[in-house]
Amino acid sequence: MKKASFLIIFSLLTTIAFSQASIKIYTLLDDAKFKIIFNGEVENVIPIREIQYDSLDHKKTHNVRIVFTADSIADIDEDILLLENEQKEFEILKKKEIRKKTSKFGRKIGKLLKIGNHDKDDILYDVFYLEDRTKSEYLND
Repeated sequence: MKKASFLIIFSLLTTIAFSQASIKIYTLLDDAKFKIIFNGEVENVIPIREIQYDSLDHKKTHNVRIVFTADSIADIDEDILLLENEQKEFEILKKKEIRKKTSKFGRKIGKLLKIGNHDKDDILYDVFYLEDRTKSEYLND
């Protein structure tokens, strides 16, 4: 009886241990070092270029806020939902020049139409974005 209950508990624990999801966020760019706030908690004080979270609960949405070292660069704020056993990878990439110009133009329209907060003269530009680099078993990447 003790052996049977031990085997059941052991199999449950190994199933729980191996059914966790993970998130990896990284950049290859020198000017994109960041601090990160994960689910409302500050994770690092020194700017980094890579971070990974293992053993995450796949049943809830994880909020990731990436704060860049340069004050003129807008933060990235993403909600990430994970599937069971899913390992997601995100690369921080620099937007192409046309996308930066589009962001700047959109912000000017917002200021003109009085949409959003435009109290400051210095406007933050969306220079970087998160690209999902996860290899999907369902799609031919």
